[in-house]
Amino acid sequence: MSYVTVRNDARLKKLLQEIFTDEFMQQHTNFENFTYFCYSSAVITNWEADPMVYDEDLLNRFVQESTEFDTFDNMVRTATDARFGQKTRKDE
Repeated sequence: MSYVTVRNDARLKKLLQEIFTDEFMQQHTNFENFTYFCYSSAVITNWEADPMVYDEDLLNRFVQESTEFDTFDNMVRTATDARFGQKTRKDE
């Protein structure tokens, strides 16, 4: 098991609500909105806790089963790009 700890302050909560729009959730997941996603994954993590602690593998399996993404990180990146626009990167 690989546990992740995240400082889940008001700023992060607001950001997650902003990037996971209803439109995004309906297009890419089995959920109507991010609230339903959080409710369904409440056995994995407490989305209101600070700090928020979760088993990364377990959350990723949940994401794989209920969204079109393979990891929660990819879901976050895609939602961020959709909300704020993809930034071009110089060749690394």
